[in-house]
Amino acid sequence: MHRKNKIVFILGAGFSNPAGIPAQKKILPEILKQASDPRFKNLLLSLYGHCKDIPLEDIFTALDKSITQNETLRRIDKNALIHIKDDFTQAIKRLLTNNYDKKNQNYLNKFSELLLKLRLKVIDTDSLAIISTNWDTLLEDALKSQMLKDWAKKDNERNAFIDYCTFTHSLDPSEAIPSPRLRALGYANLKLLKLHGSVGWHICPNCGSLFVDSKINGPLYNPDIHGCKICLSNHSFRIKTKPIIISPTFLKDFNNVHFRNIWWNAGFELSEATHIVFIGYSLPLSDFELRYMFARYIQKSHTKIRVILYSKNQSKSANYSLAAPKRYIEFFGKQINPNKDISFRGVKDYIRKLINGTEEFYW
Repeated sequence: MHRKNKIVFILGAGFSNPAGIPAQKKILPEILKQASDPRFKNLLLSLYGHCKDIPLEDIFTALDKSITQNETLRRIDKNALIHIKDDFTQAIKRLLTNNYDKKNQNYLNKFSELLLKLRLKVIDTDSLAIISTNWDTLLEDALKSQMLKDWAKKDNERNAFIDYCTFTHSLDPSEAIPSPRLRALGYANLKLLKLHGSVGWHICPNCGSLFVDSKINGPLYNPDIHGCKICLSNHSFRIKTKPIIISPTFLKDFNNVHFRNIWWNAGFELSEATHIVFIGYSLPLSDFELRYMFARYIQKSHTKIRVILYSKNQSKSANYSLAAPKRYIEFFGKQINPNKDISFRGVKDYIRKLINGTEEFYW
């Protein structure tokens, strides 16, 4: 049976790097400047003897293992470790919220415009999804900006919204429609599945409501000022919400109902995809949950794969020896033609080619 074209974009850190979001290996030095709890730096010195170039996975895994096992770590008890981890997470949030370059975001606007036009082309056809491993809100900010433009409206009313593929409550009154209701109400839903959460997301520990926000209308949501509006409305409870991101650890916990919904929907999108484009994602071995999802859901015989990476050396023969392209070639085998399907020119070049027509959404 002939399948209708469906394209799924899978975005990694390399997608946001040109806009100033630092690569993971550059996050730790910035966090050490911002973390307010001195015990964090002292813990690193105690565990590793230094604070330089330590993989975030090692740090978070040590914290998560000790917290889960209710063990002390270098004489620091569980409650103190939870506080250190929370402080570490908040420092990451501050870094990703403030550390971006507005001058280099034009590619995000152009990409968002292309995606929205593709989605609006046939509003009743489910032909597009974006799966992101990134915590930043740059893409949703750009998408919302395009959705508010006159060309994207219908009868002078907004016609498209982001669909996070789980039940959400927006802190923006103009986006009060929960994701699952968008299609039923006749709106174009642009699916954005954030597998590791977002710096703009907060969850209520009492009722489980997920609140989403981005910087398009001002500063990101501050849980110290705002609490769960659902608990306040229904029970007059004042509950402080908590950030919800999956930290870079080998002990990732996706048991929260929202993450279960998002991951299930991501698998479904991949199973329907005829074309998949990986942008700025290195397919690391540590992402074993995601690699398992690819192995389980991507149709080996029918789905076309495109990989957009970046290297200063544009020679393909030199770059094939690098770890990321090797992993793609080993994982997808004959599904990838190394000479045609892997580009080392980065996301900006890929978007430029989409705009000038030398690259197609469906190839």
